[in-house]
Amino acid sequence: MDSIVLASGNINVDCTVVVDEIPETGEVEVLDFYIGGGGSAANYAVALAKLGVAVRFLGCIGDDLLSNIALKDLRTYCVDLSFVRRVHGERTGLVIVVVRKRRGDKVMFAYRGANRYEPEVPLDRALVGVVHVHAAGTKVKYFHELFKVATERGCTTSYDPGPVACSKGLSFLDPVLRYTKYLFIGADELMNLVGCSDVESAARKLIANYPQIVVVARIGKGEVAEYWRDMGQIRCVKVSIPPVLHVVDPTGAGDVFDAAYTYGLLRRYSTESRLYLALAAASIKIQRKGARAGPVLDELLKYLSDLGIELSGE
Repeated sequence: MDSIVLASGNINVDCTVVVDEIPETGEVEVLDFYIGGGGSAANYAVALAKLGVAVRFLGCIGDDLLSNIALKDLRTYCVDLSFVRRVHGERTGLVIVVVRKRRGDKVMFAYRGANRYEPEVPLDRALVGVVHVHAAGTKVKYFHELFKVATERGCTTSYDPGPVACSKGLSFLDPVLRYTKYLFIGADELMNLVGCSDVESAARKLIANYPQIVVVARIGKGEVAEYWRDMGQIRCVKVSIPPVLHVVDPTGAGDVFDAAYTYGLLRRYSTESRLYLALAAASIKIQRKGARAGPVLDELLKYLSDLGIELSGE
């Protein structure tokens, strides 16, 4: 694929510790520990590049030693880093990830560092050759301008706000949602965002006010649904695959999901096929350590083949 996808948002270093449980006080034994690159947008960029797509990253890092760890995977998979701003005198974003082994879930402690800044590049330059723009995180003002310019240039857009941005409410997200074509969001995040007790009602309420396609995933359960408005009606497609029984590390699963969906979008796969691609990629990821451990294309296609799933075009 010669077309470029632009990813914008956080780039971090993740320090992950694995424990049985987190006590309220005292000391807990760490079962495993590893360090690697993180940040939702950067994870997405790496995951998409692993699938063979040309990716450009737009974000900020510090001028410390951690920046080398944050950038390592992006360099390995040839992500274009020409528009990454190095903020002098600032530290690279750092996240402490605590994976609870018994539950297969995580708790994260985030230091934003250089992610608090904005890239100082003309958006017209950053968008040269770009067909799709993906953003993740809380920089709503910046993403609004990015998406506005991208839409004017004929690019499609996708946004994964994440739990922190969703917790700030719909009015906070409104500027970027107005230019979002594909919204990736967890089921609980969606229900809390719009104040509904079930996913379908929440999706319908959101789509009534915004034009986007809403993709709602329950990765741990192997379920995903896509909602959109067509001729005044709300349409929905749901697919599922067998859930992963033993979750090693869920960090970055949503980012890998978003990337695989984007791959299917670029390849003009059907709605069902895009959803299967995304679920399968995320399922592979949660069985591996580290936020950027998504599959390469051959691994993803084999996983689907072993499930008896055939992909189809639109």
